[in-house]
Amino acid sequence: MSGSGVLLITDGVLPAGLLVEVEIDWPARSNDGVPSKMIVRGKVVRSEKNRIAFAGVRILRYEFRTAGVQTRDN
Repeated sequence: MSGSGVLLITDGVLPAGLLVEVEIDWPARSNDGVPSKMIVRGKVVRSEKNRIAFAGVRILRYEFRTAGVQTRDN
């Protein structure tokens, strides 16, 4: 990951130009100890498969969100 892009391992080759949204668990927590996620929206600029498939994504926009706690109703 850099300021302008991210390299992802994928299940297969993705088409160049594809718009994607990726959620990344962020190591920093809020002051309350709540986990954060970085939501990245970007465009695939390169994708290949050698031994593994990967895609290079140019970041178009990003935001940080606190990870919500999911609860189950009984």
